Amino acid sequence: MRRSNSSDSFEYTTGPSHRPSNRPEREKTYESIEPNYRDRPPRPSKPPSITTTNRSKTNHNVHSWSRTNNSAPPSNASSFSRPDHARAHDELPSRPSTLNIRSEISRIRAELRQLELEESKSPSEMAELTSLYELQLRKMIHEQVPEDSSIHEFIHPEDTIRPPSRPVKNRAPPPPEQAPSVSTRVSTSNPQNSTKPTPKVRSRQASNKPTSQEPSTQARQRKKIKNEIDDLPPATGKPWIDAAGIERMALEDDGEDWSHFKNFVMDDTPAPEASIPVPKVLYKPTNYIYQFLYIFYLISLLAYIYVRLTFTLDAPGLNRIYCVLVAILEISTCPSLIIQGMTMWKWTSRDEPSLSAFERPKFHTIRVMIPTYNEPLEVVAGTLHEVMHMDVPNGLHLHIYVLDDGKRANLEEYILGRRTKKYVFLHYIARPKLPGVPHHAKAGNINHTLRFIYDRAEAKGEAVVVFDADFMPRRNYLWRVLPVFSEKRDRPIGLVQTPQFFYNVNADEDVWDHLNVSFFHRIEPSLDQWSAVNCCGTNFTVRADALKSVGYFPVGCLTEDTLLSLRLCTEGWAVSYHHEVLAIGQSPHEITEIFKQRSRWCKGNLQIFLDDFPLTQAGLTMSQRIFYSSCGYNYFCAAISIPFFQLVPSWAIFFGLWPVSEIGLEFAFTFLVYYTLGNLLLLYPPPGFQIKDMWNGELASTNLWYTYFNGVRRIVGVKLTQGRGELTFKATKKKAEGDDDDDSGVGFQKEDVRACYMHFIMFFLMLITILYAIIKAIIARSVKFYYYYMYMIGMGWSLINIIPYFIVVIYCWYRTRIPGIMCAILRNVQLLLRGACAILLLIQAFTTRNLTETFICPHPYSATIGTDRLTMIRTLDDVTGKEIERNTFWLLGMKDDFYTIQQIKQSACEDSSVPVVVFYMAPRTGLVLDEQASHYMPPDRLPTWEEYDAKIEEYGEALSEVPIMLILEPSFLMHTFNSENEYHAADYQLSFTQRVDSIIRKFPKAWTYVDAGNALYLQWAVNMDHIVDVLQQMPVGLRGFAMNVGSFVNSTYNMQLASELHCQTGLNYVIDTSRNGGIFSDRSMDEINECTYDPPYISRGAIPGYGPGSKKAINRVDTDLKVDNDYDDYYGDYYYSEYYRKRRSTVPTRHRRQEYEYEEYGYDYYAQYDPAVLECLSNEIEKGHDANSWVKTPGEGDGRLFASGTYHECLLEHTIECDDTCPAYVPKINGEFAREKMCTCDPDELLDYSYDEDVNY
Repeated sequence: MRRSNSSDSFEYTTGPSHRPSNRPEREKTYESIEPNYRDRPPRPSKPPSITTTNRSKTNHNVHSWSRTNNSAPPSNASSFSRPDHARAHDELPSRPSTLNIRSEISRIRAELRQLELEESKSPSEMAELTSLYELQLRKMIHEQVPEDSSIHEFIHPEDTIRPPSRPVKNRAPPPPEQAPSVSTRVSTSNPQNSTKPTPKVRSRQASNKPTSQEPSTQARQRKKIKNEIDDLPPATGKPWIDAAGIERMALEDDGEDWSHFKNFVMDDTPAPEASIPVPKVLYKPTNYIYQFLYIFYLISLLAYIYVRLTFTLDAPGLNRIYCVLVAILEISTCPSLIIQGMTMWKWTSRDEPSLSAFERPKFHTIRVMIPTYNEPLEVVAGTLHEVMHMDVPNGLHLHIYVLDDGKRANLEEYILGRRTKKYVFLHYIARPKLPGVPHHAKAGNINHTLRFIYDRAEAKGEAVVVFDADFMPRRNYLWRVLPVFSEKRDRPIGLVQTPQFFYNVNADEDVWDHLNVSFFHRIEPSLDQWSAVNCCGTNFTVRADALKSVGYFPVGCLTEDTLLSLRLCTEGWAVSYHHEVLAIGQSPHEITEIFKQRSRWCKGNLQIFLDDFPLTQAGLTMSQRIFYSSCGYNYFCAAISIPFFQLVPSWAIFFGLWPVSEIGLEFAFTFLVYYTLGNLLLLYPPPGFQIKDMWNGELASTNLWYTYFNGVRRIVGVKLTQGRGELTFKATKKKAEGDDDDDSGVGFQKEDVRACYMHFIMFFLMLITILYAIIKAIIARSVKFYYYYMYMIGMGWSLINIIPYFIVVIYCWYRTRIPGIMCAILRNVQLLLRGACAILLLIQAFTTRNLTETFICPHPYSATIGTDRLTMIRTLDDVTGKEIERNTFWLLGMKDDFYTIQQIKQSACEDSSVPVVVFYMAPRTGLVLDEQASHYMPPDRLPTWEEYDAKIEEYGEALSEVPIMLILEPSFLMHTFNSENEYHAADYQLSFTQRVDSIIRKFPKAWTYVDAGNALYLQWAVNMDHIVDVLQQMPVGLRGFAMNVGSFVNSTYNMQLASELHCQTGLNYVIDTSRNGGIFSDRSMDEINECTYDPPYISRGAIPGYGPGSKKAINRVDTDLKVDNDYDDYYGDYYYSEYYRKRRSTVPTRHRRQEYEYEEYGYDYYAQYDPAVLECLSNEIEKGHDANSWVKTPGEGDGRLFASGTYHECLLEHTIECDDTCPAYVPKINGEFAREKMCTCDPDELLDYSYDEDVNY
């Protein structure tokens, strides 16, 4: 139906109706609504002259019915009951109108019937009168029809009360070579335009020759009308003015070339596209392999979730939040695959229909809807041709409705020129579109016709079939689909969906998954057993009464087809799926059209999920609630999880954010099993298909995540701002056969790059990640620790993730396609990389490449302390992610010490080197510190001494067999082990001694040292005497002590103090030379003491290495051995004795590389008081030096300029002094350090100071 351009009318086009005589009920129905023409005034026997301004093309048995404000509908249009909302169009202001075809045909019908009833005309006179009417109608519609055509061939038989006494047989379709060209207008005034002979009508009336009694007046009138037709202007392709003053346009100006359709449009030759081979659906009675995989997948999923939540979330700081977020996303995506596995537990298959399937048919009328909106006429013509020539079972009437939402005159004229076979009726409908009234796109287009048909008519016994304008059905469509409605189920079947297939898609190049094998051949057949099939908008058949019960097609939703399935199920109908390709269509190839189509699918399913929420819909079974809810939920997951997981390797490599806190054997094994089974389920092909078809679907989902993300953003935004808003439906562009996809050749086009800009961004980001990982791995090639191997794993996953985006780049270059061989290579590479990365995790778990705590060195540790080199490692800073060089491994008593332990074990095993390990643990309770000493202490240290002891036990179990140099930090463990009212109490010192003894026993292969403080502390005699006293009480087995570099004092003075302690205790020592190589170390003690946190002008000191003392063994027989002292009475008065407050002096101008000298005091500095002499226990003072070590990390912050423990390269040789702007102790505000922005070292101001690596001190 369409609105006429010349008047306020709606035009219908319909073909002949052939109602069987054995259906009196149906005939009675039509007869009951037949307009009563007997009530009208009698018509004159001589037909009046006819004029018209509405040029329509008719051909034999197709007619244009029109309805004006003053005419009644024909009797066969009883189903076109006009709803109230459509009547509003009649009230629009009218324009000048003329007599239209519909009114004239009604008048002619009444005239012929009246003459026939009166029997006042002979058969020859009736034939002549009928021929005269035909000529008048030809003139009215300005078209040529064969002279021997009968008026009964284009007057609907149902428009008469009873058929004529001598019915005319249907005209047989002409042979292909006699079919007139559609694009050429045939005119009697131009015989040369018609090169084909006019086919003859096989009708009894047309074959009778005129009798000798032919009235001369009628013959003259007929000749006059023919002459008038001959005088009409020929078709010139340009506008011309007819006799009524109306501007006309010739048919050649339609702009479409129909010449290549002339061989099959008028006969039953199949369209070439409809004849291509389609996938043959193979049925399997059992699905045991998939069921086995699915069961084990569920078990592995539960195990993986348990391991993931138990062993991989205890990361420190922000990394823990990141680990938790990744775990949440992983678990949230699991329901998609679980639901898919449930649907595929059993595949539904049905046998071919038997010969008796139509003995008791469920339907007597099938109405085919072909909605179209600006598709090329060639596309619509192909679909219409195949629908018209479908095999119709006996007893069925087939009505075909071309629903033109674009109101194209050339499409209408083409349809008016088609012939149909018996019991097949063709209709053209163009609905009115009132300004300001929502049109609801495709759903509104179909609903407009359905309301005219069924609002005031019975829908029982009829079915509605919907084909998109680009889908051509197979000839046996009705024979295969209609028997499905007779199956016995718990609910009556209301809708049957069939698969989609595309003739312009190559399966090897289907990177956008147009064929959608996973959905149409795997998921949908499985959903059939649950009656939860999704309607896909085309190639489906629905019962008319079921459709009417849900109010026809839902409107306001972009995926009205899916919503229709849901509403049918809520009303108690079943939705079935016939797994057989019965229609072939055309898919879009332009990237913009692909994104538009998939965006519409995403938004529509999200609308259903948010607005209708199937989980709470009444009338649905639990399985239907789950399956219909999963449609929208899957789009949510894909839009968020896909880009997040693809960026995980980049975040890990660039920022050090790892998705798990540790990779143990439990995680590696469960992840391998879970990941492998999940991929097998996703790539498991249905019978008759291959893995590549499944991979195409996964590839398309990956490349469409940004489209889904925009859809989620739009729908959620509309939901939040408008509640239940309606979005605009945008039809997908289709190509005609003559359109060339490759007319512009290869190369990037601006519109393609603009549409895929996010894919290009992700591609280059992945590429940079891969290159960065390779460069870092090459730089760190001598390092065999955790981060090095994580570079390799991250690079592997980045290679997996970059392949989909690389395919999009290639697709944009080749313009609408990608070579199949290239796609196959990339597919195989990605699948191999998936398996390689998953297996690599498991291999590393067993070989400690992934540094698990189950590391077992394949051979005994062969490194010897004092002989084999000290370990030097390159690793990443946890905060900045920068690679730094370290000599020591710090165990801080925190949960992330796991990786450090693995590095210690692996370096000692594979490098045969000696790791230097620092235990830095200071419980928050049991220590009394002054404000300055605790200013930069980490707040997350161990809370109690009990936990301290537990940590020592844990470290001992992991490192008891590893040869290491172990330093116990910090120094105040020995001199502030106290309570609030006691200082240097003997019982606390005894407790410390006992803990040291426990540590020595737990690490029998280690050389253990205790921190003796730094030069700023030891310069006071009272502190020196206290440290000597504590060291002399240390248990047997303690190797010595360590001189801390916290004061940044030069090595000369550090060596002086260390040698004096060695003299008094007999213990060897290690000196920290990590940051005392700059000119800052040449300052006086007072100057150094004023800026002991992140001081300026510092650089690395002597490189780590052994000293002469490392060759000597320590044999202490008595732990109570000490220097005799006659001043025991003064022992408790350390703080008040001026003697013990005397400070040792240094020479500020002496260079750090000169040999050290003793200034004011010698070894026996008590001698000047002459009460007694303290003897030196060591006779080889120069051999007490075990090693130099970088106990601290050069460039590691102390807390003044940057957070304590973080690495910043500019901290070496910066120039920022400690002053009022950048004080040594940064003030805290609400517990947070308030550092000034200007107190940040500038790398441009760094001074280049070097040190002599060949000098050992």
